[in-house]
Amino acid sequence: MVRANCYRLDGSWSDNRYRRERAAILNYLTTILVPILLVGSTVFVGATLIFTHVMPAGLIVRSVKDFNIDPAVWRENLKDERAEYTAFQKQRGIEGERAQKIQSGLWHGWPVYAGVALLLGTCATLGFVRCARAGVIELAAGIRKRRAVYARGDVFRMARAAEEAMQSEIEGPATDDPDKDEPQAV
Repeated sequence: MVRANCYRLDGSWSDNRYRRERAAILNYLTTILVPILLVGSTVFVGATLIFTHVMPAGLIVRSVKDFNIDPAVWRENLKDERAEYTAFQKQRGIEGERAQKIQSGLWHGWPVYAGVALLLGTCATLGFVRCARAGVIELAAGIRKRRAVYARGDVFRMARAAEEAMQSEIEGPATDDPDKDEPQAV
């Protein structure tokens, strides 16, 4: 649709139309890419902070892999992960009662953390879909509007060219030699 707007009704290419259509596409891509970059950078920074200060990514993955509906079985499955997490906390300078409070908070609060992450992910996805939809609607409306403007301009230009051609036929052929049309005296 966009490339078709770059051609005039007579089939010739228009560089001005191409620039306008390219600007419209860039505007649309900006509408799409800015939310992706904002959400992506926020998620990246958040994940980096969590994986370096709260719990390493590999430990989280193994903890989820060992999940069991029965909390007692899950606690039993997490013995190795618990020892690794304790070593991680000692490396960060967190020991003793403070470490126990943090572990207890993570153990009892993980459904809340997962729910908040799911909610934020859903909100980000819905926001992106709305931005993308609004961008597509705006782009399509702009394409249709510019197509109508271009068509009116082309029709007007073609009508003016036809009038000029008819006017030149009425006035006769234009020549460079003014004496050529006059009869020569003998």
